[in-house]
Amino acid sequence: MPEKFPLNLNKFENKLNAELKLEELPEGAKIILSEIRDRTVKEMEKVIQETNKKYSEIVNEAKKKAEKIKEERKKKIVEELIGRENAKLARLRLQENRRYLLAREEETRRILERALAKISEKITQDREAYINLLTKWVEDSIKKLDTTEIILQMNKRDTEWMRKEGLKIVMEKMKETDPGISLEMGKPIETVGGFIAVSKNGSKRFINTLESKITAIKEDLINNILKIVFGEGEEYE
Repeated sequence: MPEKFPLNLNKFENKLNAELKLEELPEGAKIILSEIRDRTVKEMEKVIQETNKKYSEIVNEAKKKAEKIKEERKKKIVEELIGRENAKLARLRLQENRRYLLAREEETRRILERALAKISEKITQDREAYINLLTKWVEDSIKKLDTTEIILQMNKRDTEWMRKEGLKIVMEKMKETDPGISLEMGKPIETVGGFIAVSKNGSKRFINTLESKITAIKEDLINNILKIVFGEGEEYE
């Protein structure tokens, strides 16, 4: 029986770095994912330390019991005792994996929510980039709704800004591709950014909010992080 619980932090960290590919990402994303990586590695190290401590206690207890009965009982009894301790260890390992999975998933979601909130804030603060993004999403909405007459529902801040100048800029950008486009602002909605596009007759709607875009990204990141933490089963089964 090994002296330490067989969890390899270095191998886990290397796999995490390889999966995230930080060197290929923009600086903003690199900072955010570096935070996720560091928090993940730190939590994994804590779990390994706790597990090793419990593992050592079980191993030591098994050794003491085995020594005590070695001269008094037959080899078969010793083997049965070790078997029971191994079963206890297996249960402990299963419990630790379940506990870690729940804690890691919850912590990962909290980190992502904070990071993605910052991303949303930066996107909406850069007006030029935001206009380009809105223009692209309006083009997508025209295709989805199959109409060039669209009502945009945005948050209160963006609604006011679009009515003052944003709407004119977007329509100007789209004149060449969609000369017959007609955009109107609808009632404000609760959203971080982006919009809900509604056909003028109200029969169709298409959600293009930042939250709808972020949700897909968030789930992918969570699934990837959990996959990296538990590997392909070679060490964490």
